[in-house]
Parts: sequence; structure tokens; C-alpha cells
Amino acid sequence: MYSWINVNSEDDLRKLGKFREVKQQVLEELNLVGIIGFSSITKLYNFINQLKVYQNDQYLTQEILAYITNYENKSIKVNFDQVKKEILGKLNLENKIYIKNKSCLLILLLQIQVFLDNTKVINQTPTISQTLVIQTSPDGYFISELHKLAYMFVNYTSKFDEDLGITRLHYLDIDEAKAWRNKYIKLFHPDQMNSLGVNEDISSAITKIYKRMVGKS
Repeated sequence: MYSWINVNSEDDLRKLGKFREVKQQVLEELNLVGIIGFSSITKLYNFINQLKVYQNDQYLTQEILAYITNYENKSIKVNFDQVKKEILGKLNLENKIYIKNKSCLLILLLQIQVFLDNTKVINQTPTISQTLVIQTSPDGYFISELHKLAYMFVNYTSKFDEDLGITRLHYLDIDEAKAWRNKYIKLFHPDQMNSLGVNEDISSAITKIYKRMVGKS
């Protein structure tokens, strides 16, 4: 697991296998398949180097997560490209990875923190997981936006459809339904939920809604 983190050059990375295979391994082990992408082995190597920087310099700050959390609030109108540029700039990942939307940005931050937790890196500043616990959702009723989403999944009714991004299209197009399911399954990774103190099986709740979409409930 994470053997690629020990490479010291692009040549070392190439020795691990073909670019496509190594890229897939990195994304799978970080649980980021379909969330980010790399157009070259150079960009993949630069990304790996940045993970090493995070281990030592604590780039994942409370400020970044607070920005993401606020961006999730539908009442805040923000240009995605502008947000992406600012956040990836802070992470020193601009022009190194491909990322398509705001949900993927949040998942990227969360999964980087899972990686840091798994590699037992000690940070002096609050981790993303710790920060989520002390954040409040935009409406002020939940500890964090993720806790709010978790509540809606566990207690799902159609009145939550808008907040969960569910539309009629998800019931008509199985590919759209799968994309919806995969996005939230990644967001509510078991390791991340344990660190947030969320005990409910969110994945099962998400899958139950998905089965209803595709007529398998």
C-alpha cells in the first residue's frame, strides 16, 4: 500500500510499471478514481511529491476546508473555476491534476487527509477530519455539512432530493444514477466516517436510494 510514495524521480516511477497502470494504482489506493486525473507521468510524479510536502508542511488547513464547506452552500454563488484555481493554488496542485467539479474538490481534500492518517503523519494543525467536527453546516443546525448529508441519507424522504442533487433524470438514466451513487459512496468512505464519529452505515443508505432509482428496491 502506497509503495509509490517512496519514489524519488520520474525514472523510479516508471520502474513501477506503465503510466496507465501506475496511475490507476495511485488513484485506487487514494480512493480517487474518477475524482482527479493526470495527463502525464510528470504530473503524476509532481502530485506524489506534493503528498510528501503535505506530510511535512501541513498544507491542509482549516481555512481551505471552511472555504469548501461554504462553497457547498447553495446560497453562495461562486464561479467553480475561480474556486478551483484558489484552492489548488493553495495546495500547489494547479496545472498538475484534472478535477471537474466542487464535489470532487471536497473529496480530494478528504482523501488526502485519509492518506495522511493512514501513513501516520503527525500534524500540528487540525486535520481535515478534526476540522469537519468543529465546522458547522451553512444552516447552523449540524456539526458539519457532511453530518447534514449523512442525516438526510439515513432519514431519506423525497423532500431531501434537491439537497442531495437527485432529479428525475436519475430515475430515467442508469448511468446518471450510477454517477450519483459513486460520488457519494466516495464522499462517505468508511474511514472518513469513523473519524467523524458517524456510526450509521451511510453507504447502505446511499445504495438503497440508488436501487430505488434503477427499480431494484
